Amino acid sequence: MFFRRVTWRVWAGVAVVLVSYVVLGLWFRNDGVFEEQLYRWGLVSLTFSPVILLGGYTVTGNKWWRNAVGTSLGLLAFGITWMAWPLAWTFLFWNGMLRPGWVAWTEVSGPAVISLAALWFTEVNIHLDFNDKKKINRMPDDSGGV
Repeated sequence: MFFRRVTWRVWAGVAVVLVSYVVLGLWFRNDGVFEEQLYRWGLVSLTFSPVILLGGYTVTGNKWWRNAVGTSLGLLAFGITWMAWPLAWTFLFWNGMLRPGWVAWTEVSGPAVISLAALWFTEVNIHLDFNDKKKINRMPDDSGGV
């Protein structure tokens, strides 16, 4: 996969999206129905989008589970799903009231799951960076066998 270079247009697009987000927030601040629906369906999309991303990536023939970086990103994606689905369930079926039980436990443990995955991803990146620097600093043997 080839990555495209990030240009100023990308950051301009991000700025436009953020400004639009703020303007819509100011515009819709008097009506709680829109915000509730936005939050509800945003949680549903947050629950399924990481799984769809990994599924699409897998269907294209990429085996993300076979290397440390891919596995780390997969764990982060599943961690996002782990943290989002209890809230989506709560707002879709329980009118926003989280009840005690397994769904509540899943929601409470979500930040710990994501932070463990993020720490592992950090360790993998530090390990890869250390190995890259070790390869760069290693000089070939030019002694000619002497």
